Amino acid sequence: MPTAPPAPEAISRLLLKPASVLALLIFLAVSVLWTAFFENKGIEAFRTSDTTDTFYSQVLNLQAQRSALATQNVPLLARIWQDQKAVWEALPLTAWYQAQFDAYLKSVYLVSGDMVNAYKWLVAPLNFIYLVGCYLLFLQVTRRTGLSLVLALLASLPIFISISGENFGMGPFINFSRRHIYTAFVPLGLFLFYRWSDRTWLLLAVFGYLGLISNLHASGVLLIEVAVVALILMRGLSARLLVNLAGCLGVGFAAAFVAMGGLWSKVGVFLSGLLAAVLPVAHAAQAGADRKIPDELVYLFYPPQAYVKLPPALLGLMTVATFVFACLPLLLRRRVSVQRYQDLLFLSSLAIFAFLAFAELKYWLLAAMGIWFYARHRILGAAFELTSYLVTAVFFVGFGLMLLSQWAYLNISDFPLVYNNLRATRFIGLFIYIWLGVLLASLELKTLKPLARRLCLFLLLIAVIVDLRSVYRHHFRAHHDAAAVRSLMDVARWAKDNTPADASFFVASSAFGTIAERRVFLSDKQRRQCSECAALTKSGTPTAILTNARAKGMRYALLTPSDAGDYQAVAVYGNRDYLLVPVN
Repeated sequence: MPTAPPAPEAISRLLLKPASVLALLIFLAVSVLWTAFFENKGIEAFRTSDTTDTFYSQVLNLQAQRSALATQNVPLLARIWQDQKAVWEALPLTAWYQAQFDAYLKSVYLVSGDMVNAYKWLVAPLNFIYLVGCYLLFLQVTRRTGLSLVLALLASLPIFISISGENFGMGPFINFSRRHIYTAFVPLGLFLFYRWSDRTWLLLAVFGYLGLISNLHASGVLLIEVAVVALILMRGLSARLLVNLAGCLGVGFAAAFVAMGGLWSKVGVFLSGLLAAVLPVAHAAQAGADRKIPDELVYLFYPPQAYVKLPPALLGLMTVATFVFACLPLLLRRRVSVQRYQDLLFLSSLAIFAFLAFAELKYWLLAAMGIWFYARHRILGAAFELTSYLVTAVFFVGFGLMLLSQWAYLNISDFPLVYNNLRATRFIGLFIYIWLGVLLASLELKTLKPLARRLCLFLLLIAVIVDLRSVYRHHFRAHHDAAAVRSLMDVARWAKDNTPADASFFVASSAFGTIAERRVFLSDKQRRQCSECAALTKSGTPTAILTNARAKGMRYALLTPSDAGDYQAVAVYGNRDYLLVPVN
């Protein structure tokens, strides 16, 4: 017979241990190290158009304002306060967060002259908040300080998950977007959820917190839905539970007033579109059958990027099989023993993780299978069960909503394209560590035979090394085009100081426009949406490039020195990779 684990030690006592104090000091040091790493990075280091395009648009708007404000006899802090006050007084709540964030960017630009500082100043505090939240979360599910410390550090590494279209974790903000500010507060919310999931009145406070942080980014509303689905899966449907969850949802959505306000119109379009698909009278009005996902966004939709080369029949079978594995524990809960039920929960989570992120998490999943082989004979308790249902809920809410919205976009006229910012699958990276933490907490390595212990440690070490290698390759190692990018930014800095304020450049780069504080031909998002337009700035002869630039109303164009020919004589600036040439 399996034996129950010993009674867990209270969180409050664990936090008072010297190991926890040491963990906080380590988190502070790691946060400072990430800040130091980011200190020498400029806007050219950012790899998300959400960030670079925002910087570019803000700099263009502020370029004229900054020179005008400099002539006014108004203290800088007073001007910043006026901007903040204008946001609160002039805008509805539904537009408050984005406007407030823009006002923050403007304030940093006015104070320091470099908008990138808006993110540099956030690296340390947000990393520290995230790490402390992860530590509390892992303490709650494992009751082991050392294990919680290691898992918190691993969970903070920025690892890319292709199906969610972005990184999870924190680290340096090279792939930063507004979602990172929200993400820093997610682990604390999950800690509260695990701690109070069986207390009705305290759950109201948990959902209130989840709603409040959702105002930082609308994807947080999906985490509220994930928590509700997980509780239904764990407890089963009952009238009392539905009443309690209705109250929790009400509190959560009310607290998420900014996010819900911004989503409300989209929800209306979503529901009306589905209604049009169901009602026969509306079928004639549908004209969405010929729509397609834009090529630059297909990686965010079904089929997942990792499976595009698979035969459609095999991929369909894998999708159906994953849904079946996700549902098996729900269907057989009352028909199997506790041990078999735990096996089903493990297989369900394993199938979901493998389907959603096998390419990124395969070594962790291999380690999990080795740990489970030796830990499965123990009763793992409520934390393992709740984690399994949270993973299932992420799959149903995230992947299920993606399939539904993708079908609606392709088949319903005027249905909006739902991007990755409304994907619950973006939380999958954190849940893999929670799941592993529960499994590791149940495994007594000292009691294992030497060969089994070495095997488990070896599998875990391989997974850690692969994660560290991924972080190094994406964030520390210089990219193949790093030298060319530095040369481009060198031209931008020269242009800022030596060209008229109304000058425009035949360049497809938001970073160039931000540094030069001048208008460019295409922003980063526009470049990705129109690769043929971006090619006009580089391809063809120098004469063709200048002709295209003149046709687009640009004042300057960039040529490569090796192909410039006679145009080198008229270049106003140049370096190893670029020549800046007046179009006329």
